[in-house]
Amino acid sequence: MQNAIIFIALRQPEPTIKSIIKLFRQKSTDDLYAQPTGATDYYLERLKTLSSFAQQHPQRYYYFDTEKVCTDTDRLLSQLQQWIGIAEPLSPEYGSFAKT
Repeated sequence: MQNAIIFIALRQPEPTIKSIIKLFRQKSTDDLYAQPTGATDYYLERLKTLSSFAQQHPQRYYYFDTEKVCTDTDRLLSQLQQWIGIAEPLSPEYGSFAKT
């Protein structure tokens, strides 16, 4: 993990919880995370895990709000480029996957 480049990005809670519910309902409506309460608990556990990591590893990650990817792309990519320490500008072009 010494050479890892770590980004922590969070979405707002409401769309995130809705996304969790949708994802797990595709698997099974009986899944605990397919219900609002279970999805909220899952989201909160993820936040606790990220918070614990951040406290244990200060200065090892770069945090940004996911909305910045769409609302302030060029500035965010410039900041990430600087944080990573690379000369080549990061491109706003990217691919997505089935679970993205």
